[in-house]
Amino acid sequence: ANAPAGLNQLDAAVADLEKAIDADPSRASAYASLGALPFVRGPAAAAEAAFRKAVQAAPTSTSAHLALANFYLDTRRGRDAEAEMKAALALDARSLVANRALAYYYIGAGKPALAEPHLRAVADLTPDASGKLALAAYYISRQQRPEARRVLDAIVSAGKDGVSAARLQSANLAFATGDLTRARADIDAVLGSEPGNTRALAARAELQMAAGEDDAALASARHAVDSDPQSSLAQYSLGKVQVLRHEEADAVGSFNEALRIDPRLAPAKAELARLHLAAGRLDQAEQMAQGALADQPLALAYQLLLARVQLARGDVARAEPVVRRIVRSAPSTPDAQTTLGVLELQKGNRPAARKAFEQALTASPTAIDVLRYLVRMDLTDHQPAAARARIDAAVAR
Repeated sequence: ANAPAGLNQLDAAVADLEKAIDADPSRASAYASLGALPFVRGPAAAAEAAFRKAVQAAPTSTSAHLALANFYLDTRRGRDAEAEMKAALALDARSLVANRALAYYYIGAGKPALAEPHLRAVADLTPDASGKLALAAYYISRQQRPEARRVLDAIVSAGKDGVSAARLQSANLAFATGDLTRARADIDAVLGSEPGNTRALAARAELQMAAGEDDAALASARHAVDSDPQSSLAQYSLGKVQVLRHEEADAVGSFNEALRIDPRLAPAKAELARLHLAAGRLDQAEQMAQGALADQPLALAYQLLLARVQLARGDVARAEPVVRRIVRSAPSTPDAQTTLGVLELQKGNRPAARKAFEQALTASPTAIDVLRYLVRMDLTDHQPAAARARIDAAVAR
């Protein structure tokens, strides 16, 4: 019932903008607004013409170039968008909006190395710590850990805004490099001033799990949920602890609650897929694996997870190309070698399967699923002493 009224309002808005342009043909903002209105209604060609007219009317306006760039991004014309963003930066190299837009464009386009100078500019231009935190996160994602450490330490030393967020990123960085002492100190510093900080509590639970402190991890995760029951991170953290404690039913509940809060939380979908796969619920496992991959299509871990589900179904033809491609690109990844071992077992190639499992275990000595495969192979191959030695070594670790 409101649709005709809405269209009438749009028509009136278009008419008003056209009058403004008639009165002053050089008004770039009017052209840009005129482009936005028909774009909402559908005719992309008319919208593009208006956005381009805005650029022609004010060729030195960064806003006009960025409006056209945004249109090109919305219509999946990446190269044209890139050209307009570069044009905006040529006009104003210190444009915060243009630098941020180009940085995220490069990251989304799979060209992250090109994003660095623009993220550095954003870090310098942003009045608060958000730009510096984004730069640190970029460095961490690129495995440029010394650079990330310098940025984070500078935020903490400044003692202004963003200190808690910087300490938590610092804890994650320390955790990734095996420095659990530094990670614990960073987390404790945050909780010392903010006892109910949900992210810090979840991070402490993660750290405690890594240290084998299962009961303490459970307490931290529950504290995180109590501090913010509507935090998907807290619910996800609790689910991870419950998996570690073999409380599978409770873990399923926690991950489902995390997804109720944030339906696009891919890690929760992946954890549910693993739980369903282990329990033989293949339909649910495949649904969750596909959901995680839909949210993060480039994630190799989720591609491998879906391949594992397909192998459990006996669908070698669908899984094999994906597994072999990932093994070629990331041969040292334990998940890749483990999945390759499962694939080779299904194809009856036991020597190749054993080799893949051995490589996976070397890369991740505490991987229980890999150990289980190798022990089974040892027993099937009438090598009980080898199986016993593997188990003894795992217990000793």
